[in-house]
Amino acid sequence: GIAVIQWKMEPNTTYPAHNHPGYAGMSVGIRGECRMRNFDYVGNPPEFASKERFVVCETQNTLVREGTVASIMSTTRDNIHELHAGPQGILAADIITKVGKEQGFSFVNISRTARDAKQGVYEATWGSHQAG
Repeated sequence: GIAVIQWKMEPNTTYPAHNHPGYAGMSVGIRGECRMRNFDYVGNPPEFASKERFVVCETQNTLVREGTVASIMSTTRDNIHELHAGPQGILAADIITKVGKEQGFSFVNISRTARDAKQGVYEATWGSHQAG
């Protein structure tokens, strides 16, 4: 099935990087704006419980605002994203579908300094997670 989830963020707030394993979807802006950065894994990431570092690459850096579709993700691309609401906050909707088994999700701690700025490559570790 397909789910539509309406969500909002208060002005100038941040929702930390997190993944959506087993889901594909997109975000549609309704009111306000939000900077969304998406990332892909470089290689295979460790299990959620691991403290091991892994590498991600920034794949999208878009502004979601009224009438735009952005932050398109799939189970194999762009599946990590972080959100930064603008000065008016944001009201948006996600249109998502589950693809595959339930895997839980995890927050992702992405280094603020790029390992390779030209390629958008960053080191990361798993944050808190919820089992599937």
